Amino acid sequence: MTKAIFLFTITSLMFVLGCGNKTAQQVADQIRGKSNQTRNELGISGDWQSECSKTSIIPNFKSQSERYHFGDDGTFQKKFYFYSDENCQNPSFVRQEDGTLTLHGSATPKEGIVTDFSFTKVSIIPDNKGAVTILNSLDYCGVNSYAIGVATDVTAQSSNTLCKGVKHTPRTTYDIIKLTDDSHLVMGEDGSQEDAKARPQNVDTTLVFSRF
Repeated sequence: MTKAIFLFTITSLMFVLGCGNKTAQQVADQIRGKSNQTRNELGISGDWQSECSKTSIIPNFKSQSERYHFGDDGTFQKKFYFYSDENCQNPSFVRQEDGTLTLHGSATPKEGIVTDFSFTKVSIIPDNKGAVTILNSLDYCGVNSYAIGVATDVTAQSSNTLCKGVKHTPRTTYDIIKLTDDSHLVMGEDGSQEDAKARPQNVDTTLVFSRF
């Protein structure tokens, strides 16, 4: 198909698709399916937060919660907040994990999207003096120079046994994301799977993330 005929075809379809304000190139991308992943990402893009868990994987802290930020550009940021109280009111430090996600297939978020999370970086960010003291005394992730509000990159030490709760990075996990409605999101029952063949088929309804 020549360029002229292609553009004519796109222009003709713009009104069928309800995209009269889009350029021919934008409509072309939509028809070619390039926007399929973007549409899914836009369905989950933004910030999501779990409820407070009154337990913590690190004994020195009493509760924890999780947050995700999904960008429109295919990036994500996962944050674990650790608290000194049992009700997630007094944050002590944050474990921040950055990476990119790949969405597969043509399913919508409400149907459940097959998702690969590629983790590339892990950082620790203490929130107060008490957290700094504890983390440094533990040599957490082999580091004893934490400072309030300063993000310390511990990616290189992520396989260290002193990095309790931290998975080795970089890594890719195979999961599923589903919107139960426009404001609530769940993921697979075991989202830590690093084998694509073991990707969870069911979602974990006990860990619900709310849009905020």
